[in-house]
Amino acid sequence: MPTGIKFIPSLLNGISSVGVGLSTIIGPTGPAGAFGGPQGLQGISGTNGVQGFQGIAGTIGIDGVQGLKGDTGEGFKVFATSYSYTGLNSIIATGGNVGEFVLITGGDLFVYSGTGAGTTGPNISYSYAGDITDESKLIGVQGFQGLAGTTGTNGVQGVQGLAGSTGPSNPGVQGFQGFSSTGTQGLQGLVGFQGIAGAAVGSLANVKMSFTRTVDSPGVSNTGNRLYAFSGATGVFNTPSSNITFTPSNGRFTVSEQGDYYFDTRLIVQSTQSPDQVMFDVHLNTGTVYS
Repeated sequence: MPTGIKFIPSLLNGISSVGVGLSTIIGPTGPAGAFGGPQGLQGISGTNGVQGFQGIAGTIGIDGVQGLKGDTGEGFKVFATSYSYTGLNSIIATGGNVGEFVLITGGDLFVYSGTGAGTTGPNISYSYAGDITDESKLIGVQGFQGLAGTTGTNGVQGVQGLAGSTGPSNPGVQGFQGFSSTGTQGLQGLVGFQGIAGAAVGSLANVKMSFTRTVDSPGVSNTGNRLYAFSGATGVFNTPSSNITFTPSNGRFTVSEQGDYYFDTRLIVQSTQSPDQVMFDVHLNTGTVYS
């Protein structure tokens, strides 16, 4: 580095002295250093904020209106007969015969279920229903189902517990589970009314008529303290017939076709006189045929 000499007078001991001073000459700017030093360490993550309280659950909506009752099912009906089981192959059945029966000589019954819907017979379209010679194996048509009872009011829903706090991350400690509370259970709804009993099926396959009386009332008095059980009766013709007519005013059934008929009658009777004595008889025209 160049230096310069300056003369500086001095009175030290009366002797002048020469001092040597240094002066700096600034040179040109050097090249720039490399860009960017090493990256600093990442700062510590902040803690998560506390979770807010959960809102109150909304009330449950009102139940929808119950649908209409379905149509009445078809009663017991034999649409064809055959001398043997193999005769099922020659019977022509259509979709309108589903649920109806074929009677085999000897008493076996097969119900037509539709193509592929049965367990036996041509095209697996029939199912064995029973033997009508044994009444314990013959099941009658099921009665109408009673109306459903009114559903009880739902209990008040309990207040939902507070949600636990969220712990610190990486990984945080699990927060405490909030407390829950179950509301009081509502009262059980009332039991629905008993449905009307289904029509009973007799031991014969060719049922001509089935009538069910639906109104209880005293019989109409006749001579000799006799009461006509079906006089003034109102009811349901489960199996109507063009050959048998019923006259409610006198309680009589009129048969217009000659033949042998089987009657199956079920009566619930309560005597209103003392002493209690109830006897039954069946009249044909003007004579008694059963007593």
